[in-house]
Amino acid sequence: SIIIIILINKKELLLKMRSKILKSLAVITCFAMTILVLVGCSKADKDGYYDNAFMTALEKGLVARWKISDKEDSKSSYKKAVQAELDSVEEYQDKKFKNTQLKAAALDYINGLKEQKSVLKYWGADDFDERWSAAYDKRTAALVAINKIHKIKVSEKQDNLSELLGNGKSVNEKENLKKKIDAMLAKAKVERDDSEDLDGEYVNIIIKNNTGKDYSFLTATVKFKDKDGVVVDSQDVTAEGLADGETTRLRPYVETKDWETYQLVLNSYELKK
Repeated sequence: SIIIIILINKKELLLKMRSKILKSLAVITCFAMTILVLVGCSKADKDGYYDNAFMTALEKGLVARWKISDKEDSKSSYKKAVQAELDSVEEYQDKKFKNTQLKAAALDYINGLKEQKSVLKYWGADDFDERWSAAYDKRTAALVAINKIHKIKVSEKQDNLSELLGNGKSVNEKENLKKKIDAMLAKAKVERDDSEDLDGEYVNIIIKNNTGKDYSFLTATVKFKDKDGVVVDSQDVTAEGLADGETTRLRPYVETKDWETYQLVLNSYELKK
């Protein structure tokens, strides 16, 4: 009977040990699966680059954001939506990309998301919409750059993606046009006009429109500077009905003759429809 009791106790001990081992294996398996889930999306390609992994994360992040933002319009919703994207793509700011242009665009996009997140502290302020729109423009412009390099494919809500890309293209077109206008104004000629006025003088500003666009109006500020580069006077000028290829002459009055150089700075414009 003593031998039987010993055998029973030994069997119970083995069963308990087996149970503990199985539980330990279960914990280790769960931990390993968690690690795989966390790092699986950021897995590099065989060559050690993260271009494809970033694109996958970007696409998943967009869909995750839309699932939140499409439900409600509140500060909490905005915050959760932006964070959903950041959680998906932020890690790639420190990853190695094979395509350097894609890396640059990815950084621009991530920074655009961070700016949107930062803007949320102005929720309810008079200039919130303006700040949010500026960050939105930067983000969508970066998205267009990414899409040119690597086509973005989303599993759902294609209309949302089309809207983002449409805004980004509009932003790029406006930026490109502004560069052309700035170049046009930089080439403008300012000529002194004979004047008997002892204090100031009229000047002729000659502008040739070579931007490829027709304008209902275009306004600029002319800064007149002395020999030390100090602005001694500034005047706003407006060219109305300025057609592409056309040259116009503007004649503002400068309140001093003590100027040597000038600079034209764009204020606003309206294209002809």
